Amino acid sequence: MRAPLLTCLLGLALAFAPTLRASGDMFRESGLQPGEPYRGRMLSVDELDVCLGIEAEIYALDSDIDQAELIQSLSDSRQRGLDMLISAERQMLDRSDEKAVADFNKKVDELGAEINEYNARVELNNGRINQRGALVDRFNADCSFGYYDADILAARSRRERRLAAKIEAEKSPSN
Repeated sequence: MRAPLLTCLLGLALAFAPTLRASGDMFRESGLQPGEPYRGRMLSVDELDVCLGIEAEIYALDSDIDQAELIQSLSDSRQRGLDMLISAERQMLDRSDEKAVADFNKKVDELGAEINEYNARVELNNGRINQRGALVDRFNADCSFGYYDADILAARSRRERRLAAKIEAEKSPSN
């Protein structure tokens, strides 16, 4: 009565989701110093800024996916508990007692509602996993080039200034 197929599909989606070229900071390797030779394309400060945005989106989705998986695990435990309770009560149910039958049916309906919510959350989380995969693909295609340390620092500084300005604007009363 639970949703084992969707649980299995979620597990497969996670197992085959594209992975980043690094765990943690995607720009973990140090960049090049000025004048250091490099054969290949170099990312500009603007491109690094975009890449840092993609990186931030990926990490935000990672957090959402982790939280959703925790909720799914709790929901799965609840479903198993309700299923065991229903199975035990079904064997001892006095079908001539209308109140007992109504209480039993209420538990069955509760389990059905829990399963429906579970399935909806799985679909939503699968969408997040697919979105993350697309962002990882985009990051790997657009951001896997050389860069200078000074440029990544400039891009990070630019992003921090924008964030600080946004926070300050949100604090200010609207006119």
